[in-house]
Amino acid sequence: MRRTVSIFLASALLAVAVPLASAQTNSKKPQVDNGQFQPDPVKHREVISQAGVRIAAKSDGLIRVTRAQLDAAGFNTSSNSANWQLFREGVELPIIVGPNGDYIEFLGKALDVVESDTRTYYLTVGTQAGKRITATAVQPTKGKGGSLSSAYQQTTVRKERFFYANQILNGPRDNFFGTPIAGEGNFYDFDLTGVDRSRGDRTLTVVLQGFSLVSHSVQLKLNGNVLAPVTGVGREVMTKTYTIPVDYLLEGLNSLEMSAPAAGDITLFDHILVGFPRKFIAEGDRLDFATERNKGAQLSGFSSDKVRIFDVTSETAVTEIVGASVAETGGTFGPVVPAGDIRSMYATEASNIAAPISVTPNNPEFLGVPNQSANLVIIAHPSLMGAAQAWRNYRATQGVAAKLVDVTDIFDEFSYGISSSDAIEAFLSYAKNNWEVPPSYVLLIGDASYDPRDYLGYGNWNMVPTRMSNTRFEETGSDEALADFNDDGLAEIPIGRIAARTPDAVMTALSKTSTWEQGLGTSPLDRGALFAYDQLDGYDFQAMSQRIMAKLPAGMEKVTVQRGIPDNASAQSAVISALNSGKYVANYSGHGHAGAWWGPPFFDRAQIQYLTNANSPTLITSLTCLNAYFVSPSAAEESFAERLMAAPNGGAVAMWASTGKTTPDVQEVMALRFYEQLGLGNIPRLGDLIRDAKGQLNAGSDVRLSWTLLGDPMLKVR
Repeated sequence: MRRTVSIFLASALLAVAVPLASAQTNSKKPQVDNGQFQPDPVKHREVISQAGVRIAAKSDGLIRVTRAQLDAAGFNTSSNSANWQLFREGVELPIIVGPNGDYIEFLGKALDVVESDTRTYYLTVGTQAGKRITATAVQPTKGKGGSLSSAYQQTTVRKERFFYANQILNGPRDNFFGTPIAGEGNFYDFDLTGVDRSRGDRTLTVVLQGFSLVSHSVQLKLNGNVLAPVTGVGREVMTKTYTIPVDYLLEGLNSLEMSAPAAGDITLFDHILVGFPRKFIAEGDRLDFATERNKGAQLSGFSSDKVRIFDVTSETAVTEIVGASVAETGGTFGPVVPAGDIRSMYATEASNIAAPISVTPNNPEFLGVPNQSANLVIIAHPSLMGAAQAWRNYRATQGVAAKLVDVTDIFDEFSYGISSSDAIEAFLSYAKNNWEVPPSYVLLIGDASYDPRDYLGYGNWNMVPTRMSNTRFEETGSDEALADFNDDGLAEIPIGRIAARTPDAVMTALSKTSTWEQGLGTSPLDRGALFAYDQLDGYDFQAMSQRIMAKLPAGMEKVTVQRGIPDNASAQSAVISALNSGKYVANYSGHGHAGAWWGPPFFDRAQIQYLTNANSPTLITSLTCLNAYFVSPSAAEESFAERLMAAPNGGAVAMWASTGKTTPDVQEVMALRFYEQLGLGNIPRLGDLIRDAKGQLNAGSDVRLSWTLLGDPMLKVR
């Protein structure tokens, strides 16, 4: 693929490139109803209440799960295999059970939603025979049927996903896009196979996303053929559908050239849909296709004569067609599909079978039931459950009723097994409004990411999803939104997160929490405070700090450090020295970004290694932008707050800061209230202090949503 990006785009767009193999998403579907069913939530609850296994899979087509995989996940393979039943979204799907229960096979269906590309299937041992994929033998053609179709109508979807644009405020839609279109020389190249050039017109739909805040006019050429421009204004979605002549599409490589000649006109490629008659030629040893009424089809392009054919018109009544004659053409093979009704079909070379992503035990625990009680709910990723259990045990020794929840159980019960921030919100809302003793605090244990589909190739670190929310300036992560049930930007339950990827990182945060609380004593303010602040730059940060400091008791020691006074190195050393002395609380007021206080380092990630206050960690607030931006998928781009929390030799016991850009005037309103109440000591736990401070904002839901606590909301501050 050719790609030219104007150099000025780097400052206008948060974007990362990845290898093209993982950047482009393609799918092909015949224009026939694919027999999709409606989920059955009542049956789903019954299914997940039974012991069995979860099968996670990403692909369309035939999926095989072996007996060894089922055994390893604890499935009872000694049970009567005739009663094995497979469900998705509460609906039973037919399967093939191999001889002696050596494997099961089923037809998977790919998922393409913003937060996930992985579906979950549930295999149980039922009390009656399960649905099976039945075999239908080919019958000799009789009567007036028997003619062959030359092609079927297909719509091919081509997507590109390698630029993350957080400035586009598009609600729940995806913020990943493809090729930036600015000036000349922007190309999107795509392959098509089986193009039937004997038929007439076909369609092309182009979907673009406006980026710059101007009027857009994107000039298009498809394989050198000029198309009418796609136009729009600002950051709107721009869509145009063309009817194109047969010669405009090519077998093999096709190229869509896109240009935006006007100065400042920047648009992002999203996807195209190409509708065309396609021959029955396999691609990658598989073929999704449709048949016409009373017409069969001669398939070709398979690497062997071992081809399996399935009628998938209805997902709940799949049949396998056996006994079809196979012809060899030009070194490839293909069976003849007999004539019948209008059908959706799937054919695959017999060895072309996908494996599941994972097979794991389903140990059911219902959360959406009222007879539950907990002061603290801890939601953890499965890989962190041991460390999360240690956290629960620590709170239990203090008499706290703490409930530990595997986030997978939330997905099972509230989103049919699909990873989803909506599922977490639905669970918390249910618990708040229905449990006998509703939770007063929520602690999330596990990292989150703005790239849950791993388009950028860093791995899927969306362990406990956050809500990617629109604020005034950008889309950003908001744990607050997960517990905000009335959409006023303020969580109804104080919530915090340990944004960790490993058990060791969780245990480090727990050790700091325990050390802090054991060392509170009767006069924790005697440890003093650090107030660091920026120079005058659009706001008087020194005066801001002085107003906040005044809210603490007059007799409390307060160390102040101003950036660049007398120089940056000296100011930096003063910050490190103050933190290492074990200050109770520290605050920074000024400009900053995800990795630092201020731009050229005043205090940043690189200096955290010099902190040695593990025996007296500090509660840190940061009145700046992005310091708590915990949603980056790259470990190298961990936020300042994450690094301060994870530092094993010192740093922060908790940090309250923003995941987005907010203005100091609104920040100050919250901070004045926070430090006033901290000084008075009337609110003993951190999460309640934060909720009280955010409650002072009649407006400013941006600040309410983006300001995040990295730490335990139950942390005792008195």
